[in-house]
Amino acid sequence: MQAHPFQMHAYRRQQVEGATPGRLVLIVLEQAVAACRRGLRGRAQRAVVELIGALDFVRAEETAAGMLGLYDWTLRLLREGRCREAGDVLEELRATWAEALAAPHRPGEAQGGAGE
Repeated sequence: MQAHPFQMHAYRRQQVEGATPGRLVLIVLEQAVAACRRGLRGRAQRAVVELIGALDFVRAEETAAGMLGLYDWTLRLLREGRCREAGDVLEELRATWAEALAAPHRPGEAQGGAGE
């Protein structure tokens, strides 16, 4: 049985509202990858712009700067219509991010921040 679109929207909203910052980044990465796979450049670009907005240059300046370069490159691929390549990059980031979120953390470590 297929869920009603309203039920899916409510479920997705609940996932987002209860998510940690790290989980939100993962959700946006998942959306960006899906958009690339469907050839929806505009949607993928909006997702990458959201990821750029989530970077924390105060707490993790060096990491955020590196991610900014990667996101800028991905945006360039999307502008050039190279959705598959952009999707491959974003999928690698998504897999790495998911792995980082699943890893056990030591006491005192930050968990799941957007600029990590």
